[in-house]
Amino acid sequence: MEPLTQHGQIVDDLLSRAQWQVAAVEALGRALDTEKEGLRRLHRAAQLDAIHNRVKREVELQRLMELASRCSYTEGKLVGALAMFGIGVFKANTGQVNQEPFLAGMRHSRDYLRKTEPSGTIMVAVGSRGSLSDVRVVSISSIAREQRRPESEVVAAIEAEGSILMTPEAFFQLLHAQRQKVLTGSSKGLPMLPRSEEPPDSKPP
Repeated sequence: MEPLTQHGQIVDDLLSRAQWQVAAVEALGRALDTEKEGLRRLHRAAQLDAIHNRVKREVELQRLMELASRCSYTEGKLVGALAMFGIGVFKANTGQVNQEPFLAGMRHSRDYLRKTEPSGTIMVAVGSRGSLSDVRVVSISSIAREQRRPESEVVAAIEAEGSILMTPEAFFQLLHAQRQKVLTGSSKGLPMLPRSEEPPDSKPP
């Protein structure tokens, strides 16, 4: 009976070791799953960081272009205002207007300077399905100038295509919030932006 008892102890020992190994493998699997999920979250956060950096660069470039356009426009307006002043003086001196030459010149210059063109409005457009993987920077003012349309019409046309427009500041706040959700595991993949979540300050003033 003693050999049988020894064999039984050996079998029990082997079973115990096998159970321990199974438990160790399962624990290792859970640890690997946790590590894998952590890496996925970091990858998604890195994707959002890449979007943030790209959009930030494009916004800064568009703002520099708008500044250059505004400077050129202002310089042209000053030259035009001087020309309009001369025209007003000429009309007064030739009797075309019943007004003192200086006042006629000032009136013409003032009326000319009151005419302005769109400038400085830059927005971020999130694609038609609200996906943050489909984002572009749009110079509303530049399009309005090129098409000779009010900025409000340009905004309406872009939104009619299904895009969600927001200011760069509102977009960066959205990205920060979504990044936090990704890191905590409450958001999977690149998030979508339903229209019901459209930031309240997403429209230009």
